[in-house]
Amino acid sequence: MDPQERLKEKAYQLGFSVGYYKHMETGWVLKELEKLKRKGRELNVDVMIYYEQGKRDGERERRFFLEEEKRKSETKSHLEFLDIPKVIKLESYFPKILNIPSFLVNFFLRR
Repeated sequence: MDPQERLKEKAYQLGFSVGYYKHMETGWVLKELEKLKRKGRELNVDVMIYYEQGKRDGERERRFFLEEEKRKSETKSHLEFLDIPKVIKLESYFPKILNIPSFLVNFFLRR
């Protein structure tokens, strides 16, 4: 990979990180961005295009992740209303195949 492509990739990755993790564009982010801009001027690459694209993609990925997590938690909360036993008897999975003493059966497969 040539230096210009590596620089574009680094700018995109920095932008993605800022967008996804909601980093402030101060401190270490600003320092890294300044380094990339300096290097971009040397190599004649506008790193801000790739940085901004990465930032948008990171924000979009974060929204998708949060929506997915919300959907999972809503599904989980609906399942709590179902009458599901807390202990699953081993016999329901392995009927009489295993010779386990009856007093040990309920110790397996607890939730």
